[in-house]
Amino acid sequence: MKNKFLMNGIAMLLICLMAVGCSSGSSAGAPSPSGAAGPAAASSSVGDGGVVMLQSQAMPSSGANYGYMVEFVKAIEEYYGEKYDITVREGAGSEDCIRSLHAGLVEMGQTDLITAYQAVNGMPPFEGDPATELRGMAVKRGAIFQFAVAEDSGVNSIWELDGKPYVVGGIGSGSESQINELFEAVGIHPDTKRGTLDDAKAMYADRQIIGFQWTDSGLAPTPAFIEGHSARPLKILSFDDRLIEGFLKSYPFAIKEMEPGVYPWMTEPVKSLAGVSGISCTDKMDPQAVYDIVKAYWETADIWGKSYPDQVVPVENSVKEMTIYLHPGAIKYYEEIGLEIPDHLIPPEGKWNG
Repeated sequence: MKNKFLMNGIAMLLICLMAVGCSSGSSAGAPSPSGAAGPAAASSSVGDGGVVMLQSQAMPSSGANYGYMVEFVKAIEEYYGEKYDITVREGAGSEDCIRSLHAGLVEMGQTDLITAYQAVNGMPPFEGDPATELRGMAVKRGAIFQFAVAEDSGVNSIWELDGKPYVVGGIGSGSESQINELFEAVGIHPDTKRGTLDDAKAMYADRQIIGFQWTDSGLAPTPAFIEGHSARPLKILSFDDRLIEGFLKSYPFAIKEMEPGVYPWMTEPVKSLAGVSGISCTDKMDPQAVYDIVKAYWETADIWGKSYPDQVVPVENSVKEMTIYLHPGAIKYYEEIGLEIPDHLIPPEGKWNG
């Protein structure tokens, strides 16, 4: 992608993502001024007994991230007793979640924060319909690109996917649009088949495709790959330096390595790239609800983190690595625990002092 605005706007984020233990309080990718929006009314509803009812959206249940959201929502509900009733619905991926937030179907959800940056600024695939109301709540561990192919496919590198029947990401996932764009930039043109993650599993088992890609934590196995391997043995492809260089020209990914043993058949490390993931909402979400949820999210990390330790990151990452405006309710919590919020993360509606 040759979008000069993107490259200038998130250059600082690239530095933070690729520097271990980055101590700067700066982050990049703040929304453009054209994305300004004024204060909006709360979108949560109150049920019997004053219970606040919220809708949230997770990733597909065939991936590792779905269970993570279910666990942390459960921990938050238990933290507040009967104050919150949060429903978790399954989504197709990050792009799908952002579109649900934009349409007002859910109050919060899992997003990758590069896709969120694209949405706020009306960049592909959100051109003509920017989601300027998106706001950040918290950052979690970035997801790693994983390219799986059948062992009997004869394909041994990502470059060799050119011309081969393959599913990139899933319909509605952030990685689908990002990787197709990146493939175009470096000259890789698979015979792309589209479908959900479940569709990809079925097509793989029926030998309609040689493999499929998904973006997940990289520390825990992706269920879809485990199931796919049982039907037809597969392997995970490594990025080479030339491909990494080509991808980093377009997006501020971090270079990551999956350790042997993530999958039972994986005996060698796999080099890949990862973005930044998080929990997002919109400016319509009640600041008190956002404050409560962000506070409980971090204060129960030792609880939900028992099942998903790979998702726990230092709380300050929610400021260092955020690519969109923080929600005023989240800002209040982060300032209470002593974090400094840079100006470019403060939204047009300002701070909340409730």
